[in-house]
Amino acid sequence: MKIGLILLAAGAGRRFGSDKLSAILAERALYEHAVDCYAEFDFVRKVIVTGNPRIRDYAVAAGFVPVLNEQPEVGIARSIHLGMAALSDVRPDGILFAVSDQPAVSKDSVRRLLAAFCAAKDGRANAALTMGDVVGNPTVIGAAYFDELAALTGDCGGKRIIMKYPDRLIRVPVADKRELRDVDRPADLLQFNDGADTKGCGW
Repeated sequence: MKIGLILLAAGAGRRFGSDKLSAILAERALYEHAVDCYAEFDFVRKVIVTGNPRIRDYAVAAGFVPVLNEQPEVGIARSIHLGMAALSDVRPDGILFAVSDQPAVSKDSVRRLLAAFCAAKDGRANAALTMGDVVGNPTVIGAAYFDELAALTGDCGGKRIIMKYPDRLIRVPVADKRELRDVDRPADLLQFNDGADTKGCGW
């Protein structure tokens, strides 16, 4: 099955109060953690949606196709639409959506997520990393739902579609709950060294 990647890196970072994706964790920017995690996988095309030239250049060097979003304040649906347009000509069977503020996601978990979706051989399937009842990121959304993705508006993301069809969701558990955590505020950077609870899917 052909899987495309859309790495979402255009968020305004209002709650963080500054350029969130350039914040440093373990001597690397958050966007570097994200790009490096997904760069080695054999996606039919790797797309990154961003308005930051530094992020764009780093991702291009890693084999990503950049898509400009100069209006992140419009909401995440705009980034989804822009990313999907950049994949339309390759007609993927599914799209892996990933966020750039989730620095603990492991390559092994991504590998298992892709394998689980491909094993289903069904464009009506969705897949997500999970822990217990928590549904997290990244997620793979099947081609059967592309029209619904295209109809999203504002700050409505793919979680709405995933949760609408719970019987079609393939759950891929992670071993470490830190993998599902994202960074919204500066204090959240500390959660990767403590026992804070997992927040789950937020896109």
